[in-house]
Amino acid sequence: MEKTYNQEIQQRLESFILQVGSQSKAAQAIGYSTAVLSTYRKSDYNGNIDEVEKKLAEFFKILDEKQAASEKAEPFGPVQDEYVATSISTDVYQSIRYCQISKGIAVLHGDAGIGKTKAAEQYALDNPGTAIYIQVSPVTGSLGSFLKMITRALHISEGRSKLDMILNIRERLDGTDKVLIIDEAQHLKLSALEEIRTLSDPNMISHRQGIGIVLIGNTEVYDRMRGRQQANFAQLFSRIRMNRCYSTRQVLRADVDKLFPILGEKQMKKELDFVFGICQSRYGIRGGVNVYNNAVNNENISYNGLSLVARKMGIGLV
Repeated sequence: MEKTYNQEIQQRLESFILQVGSQSKAAQAIGYSTAVLSTYRKSDYNGNIDEVEKKLAEFFKILDEKQAASEKAEPFGPVQDEYVATSISTDVYQSIRYCQISKGIAVLHGDAGIGKTKAAEQYALDNPGTAIYIQVSPVTGSLGSFLKMITRALHISEGRSKLDMILNIRERLDGTDKVLIIDEAQHLKLSALEEIRTLSDPNMISHRQGIGIVLIGNTEVYDRMRGRQQANFAQLFSRIRMNRCYSTRQVLRADVDKLFPILGEKQMKKELDFVFGICQSRYGIRGGVNVYNNAVNNENISYNGLSLVARKMGIGLV
């Protein structure tokens, strides 16, 4: 029995490949191998064609809906998921640079959702040759897991043991002007922090300098260093060149003007005051952006539209 192909889906696939630039990029986005896409495009696929076309149709439907939502939201100026040079994110960015030049350890900590991660990500994008950005999770906070993350970021061999990994890492980093940026550092175990500390120290064998280390996260790491566990953290604590603490209360009105420019253009002072209040509350800039973008989705960025969304999200200015 001759196999039948949906020509409309095949044509849409061709357009998508042209849009993203290559078949391999399209395959990665869709979730199929390049071999499957290649044979499907040639109408020579040996598997279940209906299954492939069902998945392609679903993928393109979601793509179309996202595009439609984006076009609908565009007149309301949604806040894009990109770096904005606010007062806090600028300070974080400059602090990373200071640590890279001066070596040692910097601890940049404070409230969530105020731009620390955005600044770190942007710094890594702006300095791809010298900045190593790693985001830790509860799963990757142990010494072994964290060392594996560094080796993969550096594209070097893991070796057979933790010792192999740390020796390979030091061989690659010692004597360079690189900076290691560790986000969500509160998840790191003590053993991982202690090993990280050694990366900032001069290598006593090769006599090469260590590198700058930036720990970013909430205040838990710094509190642990100066609190009851201070003895355990003494070596690390003594190497801190910079300690910067950030709070939602430090968010400026000028920051809000940058983040929500359409409200300023439309002279919507009451609305700006409202999102400013959210940004300065425990919900931070992230909370303000989420409320605003949800109001954009409702096509109502008026004060009533913003406050209605905030109530539905359970966000109160307390």
